[in-house]
Amino acid sequence: MGFNLYDAMTGEHGYQRNSFTWRALHELIREMRVIPEPTITSMGFNDGALVTQSQARQLADRMKVYRDSFNLGEFVLEVKGRSRILPQNIADLDDINELIQFCETCNGFNVC
Repeated sequence: MGFNLYDAMTGEHGYQRNSFTWRALHELIREMRVIPEPTITSMGFNDGALVTQSQARQLADRMKVYRDSFNLGEFVLEVKGRSRILPQNIADLDDINELIQFCETCNGFNVC
């Protein structure tokens, strides 16, 4: 099972990751504190959660600011002095960079 992000306006498939990688990215997105908690929760169940274009751009901007400080080794994410243990099979910087690029160019997105 995997998670797919679809452009909210065009419905085009834009970003896909397996469940393990998405779980780590999902925690990263939560730590960015851009998207409301109810939407964040829905994003973990792959049930069509909607992220607006504005939220997607803010998420990309926030991830770019902190990207160089992400410590993805040993399953620990450090953001703004907070540490959080991430699931195994975590995302790498390529996954994060591709997510940033998608967020910068999409019209908002649905998680399915």
